[in-house]
Amino acid sequence: MKQSVTSVSALVLGFGIAMASATSAQAATQWIELNVGGTAVRSILALPEGPGPHPAVIFNHGTGVRHHGYEGSKSKGQADVKDFTDALVKDGYIALAPIRRFLADDAYVERGRQIGGSEEWMTVIAKGIETVQAAKAYLTNRDDVAKDKIAVVGFSEGGNVTLWSAARTPGFKAVVLMSPPFWPSI
Repeated sequence: MKQSVTSVSALVLGFGIAMASATSAQAATQWIELNVGGTAVRSILALPEGPGPHPAVIFNHGTGVRHHGYEGSKSKGQADVKDFTDALVKDGYIALAPIRRFLADDAYVERGRQIGGSEEWMTVIAKGIETVQAAKAYLTNRDDVAKDKIAVVGFSEGGNVTLWSAARTPGFKAVVLMSPPFWPSI
């Protein structure tokens, strides 16, 4: 347990430092597609300089990005997922951020009101878990990834996806939840 807490603390500290500094140059950011149960999921892949192997982080966004899409969320002044991937890369991590759009118009939060019932929200989480598993498999197959140093991080809805993904997918070095919501109807 102590090692897990230390790993999470180190990742959180590293993430905080990355957000505050620009210590390492970014080599490349590109869009890739992950196959999630036959559905192509657009994903941001950001790579640090150097051959690696590098530790890697899978970043799970919140409901706003899932509902409005990457460009829509960014244009509304909401989360820009690339800000998170850039911060991680600056601290030497490979960052992979799948843009999950499952049930984008059927399960979301609007002005504090939850749209969609339990079944839709459970599907959102289930498809999120599948997406994280596909992302982990993708990273594990890359030569530049330190396969024993893959972490998963999630913000808001992505925090719940992260929690359930970690519970159902063994082998993450660290798990970080950033402001996961409480959904009383699920």
